[in-house]
Amino acid sequence: MKTDRELLAPDHTGMKVDYLGLLNQVRSALEHGSKEPGFAELVRQFTHHFQELGQRWYAGDLTVVDELLQLYCVEPEARKALKAAMKAQEGK
Repeated sequence: MKTDRELLAPDHTGMKVDYLGLLNQVRSALEHGSKEPGFAELVRQFTHHFQELGQRWYAGDLTVVDELLQLYCVEPEARKALKAAMKAQEGK
């Protein structure tokens, strides 16, 4: 796959957050009236990451989308497949 700009960010090696798990736990806590300060902090970070996504995306940084998807463990197998396809295309 040929692009004029970088599409994938470097592989994320730090801590990751499973977005489905986070949102399900927060939803459950809200439904049951639980006080979960840890969830509040994760949601605060989540909102910051989305603000950064918008700022960097509109500044022309396409890799920010991949960074966010990696950080929140969104479709890791699809990313692996895309990386493999891009690598195979480079070899042609």
